[in-house]
Amino acid sequence: MRLDGWHPSIRPPNFLVNEATLRDQPGRFNRLKSDNQVKTMNIVRSYNNWRRYRETVNELSRLSQRELTDLGIARGDISAIARRTVG
Repeated sequence: MRLDGWHPSIRPPNFLVNEATLRDQPGRFNRLKSDNQVKTMNIVRSYNNWRRYRETVNELSRLSQRELTDLGIARGDISAIARRTVG
């Protein structure tokens, strides 16, 4: 056993990343990087969906009652229609 308290059978915590760890386990850290990229992409996608939803609600809310009636939309249905457009 090594004197520094680390044993090869014990995995170091994720925050203890050094050159030796990266060299010994390159796939593990590539997977973590791609997981973080996926999380970031999900956050960006959620933000864009929310933005499109808000734009749709704002545009439909600006229409007069007559314009909404011409389109066949009730004012109370605006949020549901906006949710459907986002997907």
